[in-house]
Amino acid sequence: MKKDIHPAYGPVIFHDTSCDAKFLISSTFKSKETMKWEDGKEYPVCKLDTSSASHPIFTGKGRIEVSEGQVAKFRKRFGKAASPAKADTAKADTAKADTAKADASKSAESTEEVKADKTPTANQATKAETTKTDTKTDSPKDDDTKS
Repeated sequence: MKKDIHPAYGPVIFHDTSCDAKFLISSTFKSKETMKWEDGKEYPVCKLDTSSASHPIFTGKGRIEVSEGQVAKFRKRFGKAASPAKADTAKADTAKADTAKADASKSAESTEEVKADKTPTANQATKAETTKTDTKTDSPKDDDTKS
């Protein structure tokens, strides 16, 4: 291995400033700042904004906050007041039942209208009967051919 081409590898304190957590691990990080560690020795310090101690994904707080925020945003957008989930489902079930009843009554009314359109009126019935009787009359030509 060549000399003087690799960075110095040693213990460094990583300080998460958002939650004041500190980690002592080995790294090649160079810093002019130093901090005393629990063992009484001074080590270089690398200041961090976020680490596994404060990141929402690693702490488990992020998922709850995000979902609650999305639910509140949905209710605000569509004008629903915060209410228990059971009450919302019960309201939805009754709304579905009312819609189904309304659809059934509409389809029954439309079926009755179609039946009413197909039944002939009195004038139509008499016209049909007269055309049937006109075609059944015997012509005198038919009588001559029979004899």
